[in-house]
Amino acid sequence: MNIWIDACFDQFDGKLDHRDIRHNMEGVEIVRKMWGDEAAKAAILHIRLDWGNIPEENIPKDQAQATAFREAIIASYAKKK
Repeated sequence: MNIWIDACFDQFDGKLDHRDIRHNMEGVEIVRKMWGDEAAKAAILHIRLDWGNIPEENIPKDQAQATAFREAIIASYAKKK
């Protein structure tokens, strides 16, 4: 499951962009269909930690929300500099 969630990591040179693809609730549901409920729980934990230990309810619902979430994180870091 972890390998599947991060499968796009190398395509983006390990940057945050890889999280746009499967680090969302749609990705969790695909994991659930492929490997079951326990794997879905592990996917949720993986995603929460990758996004900075966010609460489960803040996990983006789809790729578009994940992209917006990532862009907001980057903008937040830029403001701190």
